[in-house]
Amino acid sequence: MRKKFEWIKAVRRIYPPFYTSLIFSGYRTPAIWKSFLDFPYVLTDLMEIDAYWFYPSYHIKEFAQKIALRLFADKNFFQHIKKESLQREQTLRKSVSKGLGVFFAAYSNYMPTLGVFFICDDLIEGKVRELLLKCASAEHVEELMKYLTTPLYNNFNAQEQLDLCRTRDIAAHIKKYQWLHARYGYVEKYTPAKVKKTQRVLLEKGFIQQYTKEQRAIAHAVKEARVLLGTRAAYLIEVMRFFIYYRTQRTDIMALVSFEVKLQLEHLAHERGISYDDLLYCTLKEVRQRLPSSVVIAERKKQLTFVGDARGCHILIDEKHHAMVKRFLKSAATVNELKGKIAYEGLVRGFARVIIDFDELDKVKKGEVLITNMTTPNMVPAMRKTVAFVTNEGGITCHAAIMARELKKPCIIGTKIATQVIKTGDMVEVDAVHGVVKIIKRG
Repeated sequence: MRKKFEWIKAVRRIYPPFYTSLIFSGYRTPAIWKSFLDFPYVLTDLMEIDAYWFYPSYHIKEFAQKIALRLFADKNFFQHIKKESLQREQTLRKSVSKGLGVFFAAYSNYMPTLGVFFICDDLIEGKVRELLLKCASAEHVEELMKYLTTPLYNNFNAQEQLDLCRTRDIAAHIKKYQWLHARYGYVEKYTPAKVKKTQRVLLEKGFIQQYTKEQRAIAHAVKEARVLLGTRAAYLIEVMRFFIYYRTQRTDIMALVSFEVKLQLEHLAHERGISYDDLLYCTLKEVRQRLPSSVVIAERKKQLTFVGDARGCHILIDEKHHAMVKRFLKSAATVNELKGKIAYEGLVRGFARVIIDFDELDKVKKGEVLITNMTTPNMVPAMRKTVAFVTNEGGITCHAAIMARELKKPCIIGTKIATQVIKTGDMVEVDAVHGVVKIIKRG
C-alpha cells in the first residue's frame, strides 16, 4: 500500500476527458512502466481541475530523484529510455492506420514519456552545471549553458521554419504542418496568408543563416563541455539535450496523432449517436460501455474535475467540482512582483498580453509582453511579435525556454501565478537578469 502523499500543481493542459482517460490508462498500468524503465513503477494518482494538472509528490519528488540518480550513474539506463521513447513514438504514429483499438493501446503505451520528461529539468541542469563549475569559471559556464540547453535534434517547429524558408509550394507545406496548429483534438486553421506572412518574416530576418551560425556555436560548446567533463561524465550533455528535445517532442507527437485520428473518432462518435465534441467529454470506458447523459456532458463542458486513482477514473461536476476548486485552486494574493527562472537574459518593459486560450492569439500586438501558462508551437507567430515571454510553468526543457534562446528575447519561466496576477494592459517590467517580473502600472 502506497504511503500518503501531497498533491502538487504541476502544469496546465487543456486535454479533454477522452484523452485524459487514455493518458491515465497508461499511467496506471505497471507493465507499461516496467518495460519503459526496466524497473517496477506505477502512477495510480492523477487529478485535473479546470485544466490544472496535479501530480502526487511521490512522482514529482521521489520518482524524479530516482530517475535522475539512475541517469547520472548509468549511461545504459539513459540509452534504454531514449530507445524506448523513440520506438514507442514510431509505434504510436503507425497505429493510426491500424484501427482505433490499436491506436488506443499505443497511445496509452506512450504515456511514460509524458510522465518522465518534465520532472527532471532542474536536477539534470543542476548536475551538469555543478560538474562544469569544478573546471571552469561561473561566467564561462553560463556562456556554455546558453548553447548546451538546446534540443539534441530539431523539434517539428524548428524543422517547419527551415522547410518554410526553402519551399515554394505553400499548399504542400500547409498539408504537412497543419497538425502543428491542432492541440487536444481541436484544430486551428493554418491559412496560406498566415504561412506566407511567416515565410516573409523568416526570410527578412535571415533565419537559415542565423540557424546555421547557432548550430556551429552549439557544436563548439558541446565539444568543449565534453572535454571539460571528461570521458565518464560527457554523456550527461546528451542526456540534458535529449530531455530538452523530448519534452516538446512527446506533446507534439500526441498532437500529431490526435489530428490524424480525428476522422476515425468522428466516425466512432456517429456510431454512438453523439457529436465528436461530445465524445471528447466522455472517457474511453464510457464510449465503449455506457454514455453519460447529454445534460452531464453539457455540464462537463463548463467545468470539471478529473480524478484518477487505483479504482479508475472519475469526472466530478457541479458541487463536487466546486469543492475541489475551493480546496486546491486558491486565488492568488494581490502581488506586484513575481519571481521565476531565467530562460534568456534581458530587461524590457511593455504592456502585458495574457493568453489563456489559443483563440486569443490573434489579439497579440507587436511590442507586447506575452504572459501565458506555457507556450506551444502554434504560438510562435505571436511570440515573434512580442518583446518578452513570461510563463507560469517551465524548466530548461520547456518550449518557451527553447524559443527564447532562438528568438533572443528576454524570458522568465516558472513564475507559477503570472496569468493569475497580471492582466492584459498592465505595464510590466521583465527583468530577466535577476529573474523578476514587476507590475509597474495596472491597466
